[in-house]
Amino acid sequence: MRNIRKAIYKFLLVMFFVVALQSGARLCYENWVNQTVQSKMEREKLKGTIDTLYCGNSLTYYAFSPQVLDEVLGWSSFNLATASQPYIGTYYLIRDAVEDNPIEQIYVTVALPPLKEQAGTRHYVSGFENMCNWKWKLRYLWAVQKEDVWVSSLLYTTQIEDYLDLKGVKSNLRGKLVTKATPSNYAGRGYRYTEDVFEGRENEQNGRVNSWSAESEEQQVQEEALRYLEKIAIFCEERGIRLTFVTMPYTQAYLDGAKDLDAFHEYIAGKAEEWGADFWNFMLYKDREHIFTDDKFKDDHHMNAKGSEAFCSIFAQVVQSEQPKDYFYERMEEFDGND
Repeated sequence: MRNIRKAIYKFLLVMFFVVALQSGARLCYENWVNQTVQSKMEREKLKGTIDTLYCGNSLTYYAFSPQVLDEVLGWSSFNLATASQPYIGTYYLIRDAVEDNPIEQIYVTVALPPLKEQAGTRHYVSGFENMCNWKWKLRYLWAVQKEDVWVSSLLYTTQIEDYLDLKGVKSNLRGKLVTKATPSNYAGRGYRYTEDVFEGRENEQNGRVNSWSAESEEQQVQEEALRYLEKIAIFCEERGIRLTFVTMPYTQAYLDGAKDLDAFHEYIAGKAEEWGADFWNFMLYKDREHIFTDDKFKDDHHMNAKGSEAFCSIFAQVVQSEQPKDYFYERMEEFDGND
């Protein structure tokens, strides 16, 4: 028993050292204009007031502008998205945020890449770096069970190239502790934006992770992604939080190359029904072809600032409607000759 206690004490001492080292190194060396840093600092200030979360990958943080939506809907919302966020990251980010806030509704973006692609180290780390609570950070790393993710997440010092850059440290500390300005392309509450405009491309098939095969069905979905989407649904049901899965509108170029999107819709709709969640597929938004034109995107699937403005306006209408399904077709083929 004594040996077990000694082992526990040693482990706790090591973890205290690692946490202190990581926190100190990030405070001194992590660039304060980093958008994740800004998002976390802002979320800490808003602790206890957030009632709505938008979760997912870069599609999400380019789409949902909390300031715009809160003004219309009367919410206090936050965009928890990170680049290439895996659904295990989404789950623990939700747990992290719910512990400190009276969350009433959560919107999770369902997209092909995080469903189909095996997450890499940087994808897992993006979730870790966006969490505020060390309890959930450590529980997340334990769930990931990948040594390279542990090292990259816990030992931020391995990413520091110049420890003697004291001018950089001074600038970072001044920015984090004194300066009130926000970095470019960060509009607050986790929302990022860009003014870039998609210039179109020739019709071609998307890559494997950006298309859906009706024949492969669930075989093409990563087991981890599916498991944690279900865990999100179970958690929301237990806490009485309304959960809605959302798919984004895309450019026609992307949709033309994405293969069996009706089968994809049926698959996600089936899972949402099974798990007791709502599902809004904005690929099937009835006026999509007229509103979400190429000038609303920065590339063939990420929205720009103009696209986000249009999306938020429509999203608010859907939220306020007593019949949200009236805004959507049931199948992609209904666009032909009907809109």
